Amino acid sequence: MDEFSDPTPIATPEQFETALLAVRDKWAITPKQMAMLRAHDRAPDHTISTVQLAQDVDFPSYSAANLHYGTFARRVAEALRYRPGPFSDGNPHWWHTRLR
Repeated sequence: MDEFSDPTPIATPEQFETALLAVRDKWAITPKQMAMLRAHDRAPDHTISTVQLAQDVDFPSYSAANLHYGTFARRVAEALRYRPGPFSDGNPHWWHTRLR
């Protein structure tokens, strides 16, 4: 297992629900963000590559999907008062904020 594959839950489903509602109330959840969440939820084992996410949500590239997913994930992390990591490169990797 690598450092990005830690299966330890970061929050309960109820805590995630509360965080998502907080994100909705503070920033709103855009149609693209909802599409990202739906695509991720529909993916086998709830796992999706950024290439597939970009195709499913109609982003111009995988890097655009990374940017949008990371921004949304950071908002959820902040609502949970969670900071992912530490990782070997010193960055928090906000996309790691996910229900497991």
